[in-house]
Amino acid sequence: MYQDKEELYQEKDDELSKANREIDHLNLELRNLHEKWDQQHELQKDHVEKAIRVKMDLFMEEQEQGAQAERDALAAEHQDEITKLKHAHEKQIHDLESALSSSKTKAQQQQAKATQQYEDMTSRYQSSQDQIKQLESRVVELEQDLAKTKDANSINDLEQQLRTSQHTADTLERRFRQEMQQTQKDHDDTAQAWLEKHQRSQFELDRLQQSLAEAEQRHQTDMDNLEILYKNQLTGLAATTTEQREAQQLHIDALELKIDELQTSLEDATTRLEQHAASLKASHSSHSRSGVQNDPVLQNERIAELERLLSTQREREQDAKHQWEQLVHGLEQQLQDMKAQQERQLQLQSQPAPSSEETSLSEQHHSQLLVDIAKQHQREIKLLHDQYQQLVDIKDKELEAYAFRVTSLGIARRNDLETCRSEADKQVHTLEEKVEGYEYLSLMI
Repeated sequence: MYQDKEELYQEKDDELSKANREIDHLNLELRNLHEKWDQQHELQKDHVEKAIRVKMDLFMEEQEQGAQAERDALAAEHQDEITKLKHAHEKQIHDLESALSSSKTKAQQQQAKATQQYEDMTSRYQSSQDQIKQLESRVVELEQDLAKTKDANSINDLEQQLRTSQHTADTLERRFRQEMQQTQKDHDDTAQAWLEKHQRSQFELDRLQQSLAEAEQRHQTDMDNLEILYKNQLTGLAATTTEQREAQQLHIDALELKIDELQTSLEDATTRLEQHAASLKASHSSHSRSGVQNDPVLQNERIAELERLLSTQREREQDAKHQWEQLVHGLEQQLQDMKAQQERQLQLQSQPAPSSEETSLSEQHHSQLLVDIAKQHQREIKLLHDQYQQLVDIKDKELEAYAFRVTSLGIARRNDLETCRSEADKQVHTLEEKVEGYEYLSLMI
């Protein structure tokens, strides 16, 4: 009878050993699965990190090349605008000089014409004076003839001739005097008109020279202001771009650090799971039936802890996603503010002075370039956000798959443990019945 009990206990121990071996085999398979998953995860993580680094390097290089190309293009356009403005002002100066030369030529021609008219009038006046002198000589001769003649009829005739000659002389003198006065008046009016016209031409010439000097001064001032504004805007844009890149790089580093922390948390959870598996093995080998019955509780605690870790990881991912969205919203707001400021500057500069139309066009073109640069940065930030969102989605899918595998494995192991416990209970119950039968037989004997 004692030997039968020993055999029963030996069979029970063999069955328990067999169950332990099966558990060890399951633990080994679980560990192999974990190792394979860790290797695949590490390879995928390295691949993603390399892809991110390559994309970031390409993005930074493209940004630098784009900024350099934009600076070169702006500098070339600025130089072209300066050359065009210089050519335009040189053309204006040449036109003004041509107009001035033409005015001087016309004034000289008018002066020569007036001089010729004055000489003609002087010649006519001299001719009239000669005729008057001839008439006076004739009168003297007639008076002498009158003095020599004593005849009454002759005297009457001579007096009549004298009166006629005197009347003719008076008429000629009045006519010549009127002609001389009219000639002198016409000459004075012509000289005064020529003088006034010359003064007006000189005043217009001085005014044009003053306008030209003021236009050159305004052009130089506008060009200096435009160059200063261009340099300030270019410097501010470069500083803003650098700050945004640094902020994006810092935020990406922080997100990568959080991803590493989440990965570490997963690895810790995996380590704890393996430790629980080891403790479960020790529990099967060293505890009795009551210990076997408590294993599902430990398994439930392990699954609950794993679910808690997964929930914590999802919360961290949500926080990281929320922070990223806040950063993107802030950058978009900054770009919108920059665009609004450029539009306000463009509106303020949309009514230029008549002498600075080309300068205003250059400023408008420069402002449009800044707006295009801001839009380009907004598109690049959106691209980074999309890439990060894709990375987060990939990580979410990996975590969900891992959680599903762990949960399925836990359920499968729990079912196996339930099966082992049920079989062990049946075997123990059978052995107890056999022992009771043997005890009853021994008592009967």
